Parts: sequence; structure tokens; C-alpha cells
Amino acid sequence: MGLTVKKNKQGLFQLISTISDERLHEEKWISGHKAKKIMIDRAFWKFFDEMMQIDMEFPGGYTCEGKRYPLPKHTADEEKVKMLKAENSDELFEQKYVELKEKYDLDI
Repeated sequence: MGLTVKKNKQGLFQLISTISDERLHEEKWISGHKAKKIMIDRAFWKFFDEMMQIDMEFPGGYTCEGKRYPLPKHTADEEKVKMLKAENSDELFEQKYVELKEKYDLDI
């Protein structure tokens, strides 16, 4: 998802989705600090998404020594949809993050 950043004369910002043309925040204008927070949060979820994908699908989707590996039957996207539908989805995502962090001894 793309992002358009607008700045007014008072030094406040708007973050607008290039897909939906909607603001990514409720307030009309936000501080630079809040804009950075929203952008860092988005970057974290992109990172987490890729982390899940690598864990669940590698080497699927990659070519190694001339051989293209197919994606597994159960993909990360399917797992994320299942987690999002659950009542305790926030808890499930947090558990998955901790699990991957410990599994690969990530210093993050």
C-alpha cells in the first residue's frame, strides 16, 4: 500500500493511502511524532508478514540450483487469515511473533 504525506503551514501532517485515498489516522492533522509512529508500525507489520512467510514457506517460491520450489499447501497468508478471524487475534499474532523470535534466536 502506497502512502502520500501532506504537511500544512503549522507543521502538522496527513498520511493518506494511495489505494483508498483515506487518511491512516482519525484526526485531520497529526504531529510529526504521531506520523512517524504510524509509519514505523506499518513497517513493523510488513516485517512481521515477511518473517511469517519465510518461516512457513521457505524454500517455496525460491529457485535453488536451477530448481524452483513450490509453495507449501498451507501458506502464511492462509495462517494470517485464520488468525485474523479468531476472537483473540491480537494475542495470536503476539504469540507468533514471540515464537519466531525465540525459534530463530532473533535479537529484536
